[in-house]
Amino acid sequence: MPNTRKTSTPPPPKPSGVMIAINMLLVATVIVFAYLKFGPHGTQQSPPPLTSVAPPAPVASTPIPQLTAATPIPTPTPFSVAALAANPAAWPRTVTLTQPASFPALYNGQVVGSVSVPAGTSVKLIGIDGDNLDIEYQGARQKLHWTTTDLEQRVRASH
Repeated sequence: MPNTRKTSTPPPPKPSGVMIAINMLLVATVIVFAYLKFGPHGTQQSPPPLTSVAPPAPVASTPIPQLTAATPIPTPTPFSVAALAANPAAWPRTVTLTQPASFPALYNGQVVGSVSVPAGTSVKLIGIDGDNLDIEYQGARQKLHWTTTDLEQRVRASH
C-alpha cells in the first residue's frame, strides 16, 4: 500500500505576549516622539528665540599676491668633455677620484709595480684626450675615463 501522507505547512505561530508588548512599546515611542516634535497642535514648533549674540569680529583682510609672469628656469647646459678639451684655461688643476684607480709605482723613474689609489684622492689634471683624462699621481701618469673623477662638478662649480 503506498504511503499517502499529506504534508501541509504548519499554521503560523500565534504572537506571544512578549511580542505584543514590544510592538506596543514601539508604537508608544513613535507617538511620544511625534508629540515632542510637532507639539499638541500638530505643527512643528518654532525654535526658541535666540539670545543676543555678539556680532562676528572683523576679519583682517589679507592682501592677495599679484600674479606675475613666471621667470623661466634656465636649463643647465649639458656637460661636454670635448668643449672643455678645447678650452684649457677652463680646466681645473686637480680632480678627485670617485672610484679607486691603479697607477704605476715608480722608483728612481723606473716602473716597479703598481699602486691602488683609493676614491677621494686628489690627482693632478695634465690633459684631456677624447673622453679620457691624463692625470698624475706622485709622478706617475695614467689615463682614466673622465666619469671616474669629479671633473664635471668642479667645472660647473667654477662657472
